[in-house]
Amino acid sequence: MRGLAILGFVGGFCLAAPALAGGFDFGFARPGMAEAELRAAYDNPGIKVVCTSDSESLPSAIAQALAVDPVLAGRGVARCRHLKRTDKGGWKAIEVKLWDVCCADLFVTLAPEAKDRRVARINARAPAAAFMPLMVHFAVEYGPYDSFTDNVAIWHRDGQTAYLLSRDSAAILQIEADSLDAQLRQ
Repeated sequence: MRGLAILGFVGGFCLAAPALAGGFDFGFARPGMAEAELRAAYDNPGIKVVCTSDSESLPSAIAQALAVDPVLAGRGVARCRHLKRTDKGGWKAIEVKLWDVCCADLFVTLAPEAKDRRVARINARAPAAAFMPLMVHFAVEYGPYDSFTDNVAIWHRDGQTAYLLSRDSAAILQIEADSLDAQLRQ
């Protein structure tokens, strides 16, 4: 084990997960994770995972953020978000704290594999100032990047790829399970 990947939710909900020597792991989601595992990752009645494939009626902003291209949806692809119960009994998307970086908007894309759907992509969007702290965290946790340009760092580990981009006013982190992500690019 290389250390701990620390993840906390805004509002005090916090998780710590062992960082894997091979692939990338957020603790609550990792590439290749089964949909059932993703949904069961929390033992907290105030938090749940909702996916585009669910029949539940969602607030329009959340439903719009979860939208999947109709062709991909027809192939069984779904997008999921972690939601938190509001004071008024509704649900809202959770912003996560990634290690020491606050506050990232996060969603997960699932692709079909055999009899289940599995995590193909994990996307997080944080303020632009998060780029360097995330870069340092990944370098410490997973070693030096495999390639770097002015605004993109890329790591490849055990059939997974992590991209860290600095774009306009945001730092964007995308982690892919290469074999599953290929289905999204067809």
